Amino acid sequence: MENGRYSIIIPERSGVFIKQEVLNIDDSLVSSVEIKEDEETKATHIVFNIKTEVNFYISYNEKSNVTEINLLAPKKAELSYINKYDRVYFSLKGIQLASVGSTITNYFTESYDAEQYTIILPASSKIFLKEEVFNIDDSRVSTVEIKRDKETRDTHIVINTKKEFKFFISFNEKLNQSEINLLTPAKDDEIIVVIDAGHGGVDPGACKGTTYEKDLNLAIALKLEELLEAKNIKTYMIRQDDTFVGLYDRPYIANALNATLFLSIHNNSIDNSKVSGTETLYYPERAGDTSFTGEKFAKLLQDSLINKLKTVNRKTVERPNLVVLKYTKMPAALCEIGFLTNPTDLKNLKSEAFQQKTAQALCDAVIKALEKIELEKKANQ
Repeated sequence: MENGRYSIIIPERSGVFIKQEVLNIDDSLVSSVEIKEDEETKATHIVFNIKTEVNFYISYNEKSNVTEINLLAPKKAELSYINKYDRVYFSLKGIQLASVGSTITNYFTESYDAEQYTIILPASSKIFLKEEVFNIDDSRVSTVEIKRDKETRDTHIVINTKKEFKFFISFNEKLNQSEINLLTPAKDDEIIVVIDAGHGGVDPGACKGTTYEKDLNLAIALKLEELLEAKNIKTYMIRQDDTFVGLYDRPYIANALNATLFLSIHNNSIDNSKVSGTETLYYPERAGDTSFTGEKFAKLLQDSLINKLKTVNRKTVERPNLVVLKYTKMPAALCEIGFLTNPTDLKNLKSEAFQQKTAQALCDAVIKALEKIELEKKANQ
């Protein structure tokens, strides 16, 4: 494309011949389309005379046997920056930069140096953003620039940072937005405990009347965070408010952080209101694995919870297909504290004193787990 004209050239050898004519369009994007033959090469030229910046992509509809030349006007990026909590990220509404699932495919290429991260969207992409600069200027990011490469027509999203980060990009299906996470991984000698308050936002989890599992999970998680931080143990909260975080994002963020432990807090429900109690889930360890595993972590958590809460002991349970346990690379466990469908459990779960006791039990178990990991590390030196 050059000087307001976009040309498609169809060589003579293609066997495709189109009647020469001029089509007067005169809409907001295109003034006219010229179809003409090059006298020397006999190639057919389809020339779009455009009024503004436009991106083109060509597709073929087999069903209707029609070649479609699609015109995209630049779209203003709906970019939001969330920096209040542990999880710092940009959201791009209505734009999918990556696939969803256990294997993530990026629909972009990237480049990164210490203070500039660039997402490159090819000109062939259906994502065509308006050039713009967003001024952020907090302790992490100075600006975000959306700009076009004048030669390749690729769109660049450039995040200019004030320090070095690891970036993890995902697509949140429920919120229809791409999320660009800014992460600071633990160094080899650092500890990070990731606390995952299950569900959140548009995903309430189990419900009983006006009581939602997501709120109970968060209340306990926030109390646990406070207890661990008081012990100078660094934590990372997957969510600290009523926000929906993608299921696969939770383990993948923990992995990108090089976290030491991953603890997911949940509550249960079942049709039978007589069923009550506490259980802790884990991913099965490999045969012969003598290291500190998710199963060992789950045992510490379960023992501590039962000892402090005196709830029915539903023991530890092997769960090989739970995403947050299957895809975490560090010891991980998921605690189901009680049943919203059991009157006694529900009364306890709504009690702040019980929530605090639960958080203390979890804190005690995490400290024991970290001690075991440290002993294991020293033994292997």
